Amino acid sequence: MKLLIWILVPLFLMGTLMGTQTSFGEIHFKTKNIDKNFYSVLIMSQIMGQGYSPQMIKKWDIYVHDVTKADPEFYNHVKLQEGQRINTDMPSGVTSENRVDLYLIDSDGLLQRRENAHVIQHEMAHAILYDLYGSYGGLWVDLVHDNQKTFKMNILFNGKKQLEMNVIDIRPYLKKIQLA
Repeated sequence: MKLLIWILVPLFLMGTLMGTQTSFGEIHFKTKNIDKNFYSVLIMSQIMGQGYSPQMIKKWDIYVHDVTKADPEFYNHVKLQEGQRINTDMPSGVTSENRVDLYLIDSDGLLQRRENAHVIQHEMAHAILYDLYGSYGGLWVDLVHDNQKTFKMNILFNGKKQLEMNVIDIRPYLKKIQLA
């Protein structure tokens, strides 16, 4: 069953200057054209929409880069079923301990927002699970990549619906599993 969630993150919660320490941590924008306020709301919406505390971001740094800055060598180990390589011209992301690097299309069009939003929700799911479980058993990877459950999320910005998207549902895993 898909659940419809309306998300609104007031900008005053996030601070008005991106790239500076806010009450929710630091988001570093290395892009020229995307709307920093919208993408900040989008990132926080992914955390809060999963039902996770936005306080987790206090210890995370999130870097938003132009997709052209993605390192193709990083993806050499990843092959698609057809044996082809990952397309580094598409938005992607890398999550590690207390850091998320997002490689997004540096354009503020609606289509680009949709493509970028998919990557953001995926990487934020990794970050939430890493925050909860650490690197134990690869749960922070497997519970995202092997998860077929989604729910609908509507992203509001400036009081208007901007995006409706399917989001990987990690909510069942937010109650810490008893680790051996």
